[in-house]
Order: sequence, then structure tokens, then C-alpha cells
Amino acid sequence: MKKTTLALIISAFSTTTMAQNVVVFGDSLSDIGQQSWAHKASYYHNGMANPLYNEMLAQMLGAKIQSSSNGGTNYAYSGGVAVGTNSSYTPIQPNVVVQKQIENYLAHGVKPADLHIVWSGGNDVAAILQRALSGSNPVGEVLSGSTEAAKATATHWAMLHKAGVETAIFPTVPNVVYTPSLFQQFGQSAAATFRKQAEQFVPAAQAQLVEDAFNRAFTAHLQTLNDGKQKSFADFEQSRLDVLKNTVATLYQSPLGAALASKVNQQAATQLLIQSYLQAAEQAAKATALFNDYTTKALNQIGGNVVRLDVDGLFKELLSQPEAYGLNNTVGVACKSTTTTACTTPVANADQMLFADSFHPNTIAHQVMADYIYTTLNSPKDMVLLSRLAEHNHDLALNIARNESNRNRLHHQEERTVSAFAQHQRQNDGNATFVGLKAQFTPEWQISATVSQQKQQAKLGSVTADSKTKSFNTTLRYDAPKWWVGTGVQVSSDDYKTQRSVKLGLAHHAQQAETSGATVSAAVFGGYEWQFNNNVIAAISDITYSQNKIAAFGEQNVGSTRLEFAEQKYNDLKTGIGAEYRFQGEQFQPFVSARWIKDWSNKAQKLGVHLNGSPFKVALPETDRSWLNFQAGVNYQFAKLPLDLTAYIGQDVGRNEKIGGTTATLGLRYQF
Repeated sequence: MKKTTLALIISAFSTTTMAQNVVVFGDSLSDIGQQSWAHKASYYHNGMANPLYNEMLAQMLGAKIQSSSNGGTNYAYSGGVAVGTNSSYTPIQPNVVVQKQIENYLAHGVKPADLHIVWSGGNDVAAILQRALSGSNPVGEVLSGSTEAAKATATHWAMLHKAGVETAIFPTVPNVVYTPSLFQQFGQSAAATFRKQAEQFVPAAQAQLVEDAFNRAFTAHLQTLNDGKQKSFADFEQSRLDVLKNTVATLYQSPLGAALASKVNQQAATQLLIQSYLQAAEQAAKATALFNDYTTKALNQIGGNVVRLDVDGLFKELLSQPEAYGLNNTVGVACKSTTTTACTTPVANADQMLFADSFHPNTIAHQVMADYIYTTLNSPKDMVLLSRLAEHNHDLALNIARNESNRNRLHHQEERTVSAFAQHQRQNDGNATFVGLKAQFTPEWQISATVSQQKQQAKLGSVTADSKTKSFNTTLRYDAPKWWVGTGVQVSSDDYKTQRSVKLGLAHHAQQAETSGATVSAAVFGGYEWQFNNNVIAAISDITYSQNKIAAFGEQNVGSTRLEFAEQKYNDLKTGIGAEYRFQGEQFQPFVSARWIKDWSNKAQKLGVHLNGSPFKVALPETDRSWLNFQAGVNYQFAKLPLDLTAYIGQDVGRNEKIGGTTATLGLRYQF
């Protein structure tokens, strides 16, 4: 029974390839209707066939997709294979071979910026396992067949990559042991096994009656799967096991039951059937994993950006948490068939079922797949939030150190003295504390040291991040009667906690991660002032060069949406130029300033991402290149104490990056 069951699983291993947005290659999962070929693997709703994932994705991207036989760029054909000899359809329709699909595409010219999807391998796995079962060296056949198909898939990528395509989607092959088709064929195989066992003790004609009775019982109990509801993977498995148990029970309650029970009791027959199913399912899963692993390694050897979507893992998640996706049935079928004949009358609960027919997923699964592709390509871009947080926090610390140094123009510190200062700053979703010392050596020369700690939360698209930044700054300045100049060095270390929200259909996934970073900066600043009685107007300027790094990290939650991110390194060169007005009163010293800040760095950054064993890069959105900063506040000098207070607010204008917002700072300084 074990061998027969495995053969059945093998024959059912006709998984599909998948396509996507602008350009698609593959099989029935991606075939939206080629002329004179199979129907689209979907049932009809209001007179129209439900869309497949690539049609949904194209719409999400603001495009439309048509089959290649109708002048479009979806080259997928139902029954598609990576290796031509793995399909009996190849002599009839050469376009089932993915390489032929790609050749047809290349002949029409390549648009590298288009999104390319190559989803094949399922039908190849079926052919490989069939040969393995019938040959004398099954293990060797699986290894050689998987290697051949993996090399063919790598060749497909090499063809596209050579033509200028930089990024392509290559989903993994899902385990077809989960499809109703596999289970149906398992039942047929089990019936044949019961017949062979019966032939050992009854005439062949009666043994055939056993097979027929098993098939009738199995088919009857199979129909009940459409009415059941599943909430977990355990429910999925139990529903199938119940069909097997009930089939044996019905068989043993039939007129043939007594004869069967005299040779094999009902309990033993049930256990043998269940064990055969579980063993076959396990072997199919191992074969799928081996095939996917070989293909991943072959693709990685070509290079480029390979987005290796973990569809095998995603499918398991659909079975494990169906309610989260809007599903209530993972074992039944909405239609008996969709590709051979159009299905216009699906079952009543069709829209909440995982399968459109015995082999193809339903609309909800296609929507999940479309979201999976879109999110995988786009949500990593939101990780630019970390570099923006690093820049924001580091710049705030630099500004505080520079402002505190420039307070020497409001109230000149006496020579050979030391003063201590502290400031607290509030901002949107964050706060910071700064403390430091300033030593005045001569009337002209002063050195200061500042340490700070900042906490900030920010959100960008799908990513929310909490940052903690510690900084150390030291500044040396020279004050002349009408001008000043200073230079400083600052070192910052950052700790981040991120949460990336992923929406797949109706389901929400959350991925958490932690990482760290560091920034080192060198700055020069200065100014020239004109005084009219107590009124002072100053021209101010500054220039800062920074080197930044964010460590590589991986998200913590295991699953199909888990990503790993490579180390980020980038440099900044910023200049600031502006003017300041202050009133030089004896105690109250109000001031206001405006600076135009320009970032001169080329920030066309790319972030390295790893998914399911393959690397790819995404272009990060550019950060702001220029903006205005305004500050207004007052300094108060106590008449009889060597103490002064300062309070001011700050606001950036013209920035798209909404981090921090308006800042409010309160500080004090005491001179010893």
C-alpha cells in the first residue's frame, strides 16, 4: 500500500507556476487564458471568471495584464514545465516549456523596469517522482531530476538577466500534498490496494467488488468535506483522517465486511490506511523541499536580484490560520473543474473555500499571493526609517551642542571658569536629555563636552520604529569681538526596535526586529555679527560631515514574511546658512534664528534584503535634500546668581520626513 500511495502522490504532483504584474511566465496558476488552450483556473462570478493573482497585482500597480496570445505579456501556459521532457503536452503545445515562453518574450524586446515573475517546477516535480518510482534508483532519479530542473530554472533567470532584467520573482513550489486532487487520488490508490489484498483470499471478481465498494464509500465521505469547517492545520488533517476512518467503517459494514474482517480487522485496516497516507505525505513534503532547495541554490549562482517567495510556507500558513484570511473550509472544492470546462455554478460556500477546484487555489489565496508579492517588494523600502531616525537624532544632538556653545555670545563666560549645563527637549513622540561642561580658558577660547540620551518613535508606511540614541560631543570655539568660529566632533550609538506590519488579504502579520547603529560626525560653524545698541544681527553658517552605519539584522518571527536586512552604510554632507537676531538685555535676552539647510550627499541608496535563502536589493526613497529651520526663544540671566535659564522652540519647514515635529527645549547653566 505504501508504494501505491506514493505513486499516487507523485502523479498528483502537478503544481503550477506563477506569474505576476507586467511580465509573467509559468503554468495554470498564472495562465489567464491563452487562445485554444485551457480555461483560466477560476470559477465565474456575475458572468466573469474571478481574477488570478497576477491580474490583481497588475491592478495594484496601476496596469493591466493580458495573455501573450492576445498581445499581452502573460506568457504562462497551463501545464507549464521547466524541462520540456517532463510534460506530455510539449509536442502539442511547445509554449508549455518556460524557456520557450521566455524566448517568445525576448523576441519582442525587453523592458527591464517591468516586474518579471517566473513560477514553475510543480509539474516537473510530478514527472521526477513518477520516474523515481518506476526506476531502479529512486533516490538517484530524484536527485538528478531535481538538479536538471533547477539548472533549467537558473537558465531561465540567466536569459532574463542577460537581457537586462535586474529583479525577478521566483516563488517556490508549494507542497501539493495539501490539494484535494492529491487526496482524491490517494483514495483511488487505496481502493486498488484493498483489491490486491482481497485477491489473496477471494476470487478476483469479488476482490473487484471490494475496490468498487471502497471507491463508493470514499467518494460519499469525500463529499462531506465541502460542508465542514476548519480553523487550524490540525482540523485540516483531522478532516482527511475522518474520511479515511469513515470509509473503512462503511466498507466493513457492507456485505463484504465479514469476509474482510476474517482476514484483517477493521482497526488494523484503518491504521494501515492512515499510516500509508501520513508516510506518503511526509515523502512528498521532503521531495518538494529538496526541489526548492536545489532551485534556490542554482538561482543564487546566477546572481542578480532573486525574490524567492516562500509560497510553500505561505500555503501552510493558510491551512494553519484560515479564519485570519477569511477562509472557513480548506479541504473541499468550489468546483469539480475550472480548466477543462468553465465553472459557472460553484458551491454555495465557494468564496470562503481555499480551493477553486481539486488542484487550484481560490480567489482569497490569489489575493494573498498578490499582496505577498507587492508587500515583499515595497515594505522593505520603509526601513529607510532607521537611517532617517539616526540622522534626526544625531542632528538634534549636534544642534544642541552648537546652540549651547553659541550661548557664549548671549552671556560671555568668564575666563578660567567652568560651567555646567543641562537641557531637556520634548518633541512629537520623543524626548531627549543633554548635560555637559564648558571650560573657558581665555576670553577667546572655550571647550565643551556634552553627553545626551534620546528616545524617539516614528512610523513610515508599514514600519514603526523605536530608537534610543546616546551621543558624546566635544566642541572647541574661538570668540573675537565681532565673529566666532568653532569645530566639533560627535559620536552617537543607536538601538532600534522595529515592527513591520504585513497585510496579506484579510490577515495581518507582524514582524519584530532589533538592531543597532552608529554615527560619527565632524562639524565647523561660525558667524559674524553687527550690533546696534542692544540689538544684534548675525550671519551664521555651519558644515557637517557624517559617516553612518546600521547593523545587519533579521526579523524574529518565523514565517513566509520574515526578512533579513543587510548592513547599511552611508555618508552625509550638510551645510547650513542663515541669520540670527537677539536682544542683548541685562537679564532677558530674546532671540530668533533661521537657517537654510542643504544636504549635498548623493543618497540613492539600495538596501540588501534576504528572503527564503536568496538576496535582492530594493531602492530606498531619497531623504530630504533641503529645508528651513526656525528657532525662537529667550535666555534669562539671574542678577545675583551665576545661573541662567534658556527656553526655545524649533521647527523644520519644507520637510517631507515627519519625524520629531516641533521641538521645545528648556535648559539651565551654572558657572562655577
